[in-house]
Amino acid sequence: SLSCFFVTLASVNLYLKTKQKRWKVKATKVMKALKRLYKAKGTTSWHRCTIMEAHLGAATVKDHRKIQAAYDHAIVAATRSGYLHDAALCAQLAAEVFLDMIEKGTVPKGNGGMLANQYLHYARDKYLEWGAIGLVNHLERKYRSYLGPGLSKDKE
Repeated sequence: SLSCFFVTLASVNLYLKTKQKRWKVKATKVMKALKRLYKAKGTTSWHRCTIMEAHLGAATVKDHRKIQAAYDHAIVAATRSGYLHDAALCAQLAAEVFLDMIEKGTVPKGNGGMLANQYLHYARDKYLEWGAIGLVNHLERKYRSYLGPGLSKDKE
């Protein structure tokens, strides 16, 4: 089931970058298989389906408020299930989607920047809480303008 999660994640990211329909089709197909698997084996990791639904929705939905609501729902589901790393990953994905939307001009810079900032701070905090210092340092280097120097300030 974890491999389906990552295949879906990779396929959605490829679709977001290339807009090649085959990646959207693959993501949708694997997502359906993932849902069937979770329904058959229990809902321990059902939050991963909500993450993938939010991310796939970001590739197809135009309304940034609906995209935000889907990511927020997925983050809450992962957090309530105790999967801090998945909540952090979802927040990071949301931030990257909103930054991409700003770049493409599909969301106002002020709104998108504020959302990206919130999601990046949440992702950093959850990764830190989970103990993933390397991921925290990576986020702080990559998104310095949003997160400031933080923990990685001595690494440069």
